[in-house]
Amino acid sequence: MAFDQLDQKGYGLFKIGMAISLTERIDGYHSYFPTGVYISCILSKIPVYPGATKAHQYKAAETFIHDYLENKTPGVKRIHSTTRSNKMNPEGLGKTDWFYATYLDIENAFVKAQEIFGGNIYVRHLNEVNKDYKKAIAKKPIFVGKIVYNL
Repeated sequence: MAFDQLDQKGYGLFKIGMAISLTERIDGYHSYFPTGVYISCILSKIPVYPGATKAHQYKAAETFIHDYLENKTPGVKRIHSTTRSNKMNPEGLGKTDWFYATYLDIENAFVKAQEIFGGNIYVRHLNEVNKDYKKAIAKKPIFVGKIVYNL
C-alpha cells in the first residue's frame, strides 16, 4: 500500500506483485513514494510441487490474486496505464499490478490464495500502518501531495 489514508469509501491503492528481495522492491519505490510503502499482506514459503519451479508457483499465486481481485471482488478496480503494453483494455491501456480496493478485499484475496497454494500469510492491519506513519512524521514538516489515477 502506497498511502497511509483511504478515501471516503474506504478504498486505497494496493500493489500486488512478487519480489525476490522485499527490501530491494520497497527501496525501489522511494523516488515516487518518499515516505515509503506499507506492507499489507505477504504470502511466503509457498510449497514447490514436483515438476514446478519456485518462480512458477509464486507467479501462479500472483495471477490468482490478480484475477480474484479483478473478477471476483465487487467494487475493486484494476489500474490501467499507458506505461504498460501487455493485456491492453479497449482504451489501449495496459494492466498494472495496482488495485483500487479496500484493505479487507486485499486480505481476503491473500487468504484465498493461501488456501489454494499453501504457504505462510502475514497480514498487517491499517491501524498499525497509520500509527507507524504518524510517529514517523511527528515533529517534521510535511508536504501532502496528490496523485490522480483513472479508475
